[in-house]
Amino acid sequence: MGAKIAVEVGGDAVPQKFYLGDVVQMRKAHPCGSDQWEVLRTGMDFRIRCLGCGRVVMLPRRRFERQVKAVVKRVIDEQGVS
Repeated sequence: MGAKIAVEVGGDAVPQKFYLGDVVQMRKAHPCGSDQWEVLRTGMDFRIRCLGCGRVVMLPRRRFERQVKAVVKRVIDEQGVS
């Protein structure tokens, strides 16, 4: 009765990790034409900067994680991290 069950929500059982300085590719392009963004803040909200025009935007974590298509450049190498 006290056991916790991991529920898969939105196709992801474990949230993906993002770090300050990561460059991510979003599913939709910004009006300036660029689809690459730099992560400036992580947590419940993400602050990201467009690499095309420099515009800064804040997004809730859930929306950010759904809109990320790929991580283009990873600041921290996770090979040795467990």
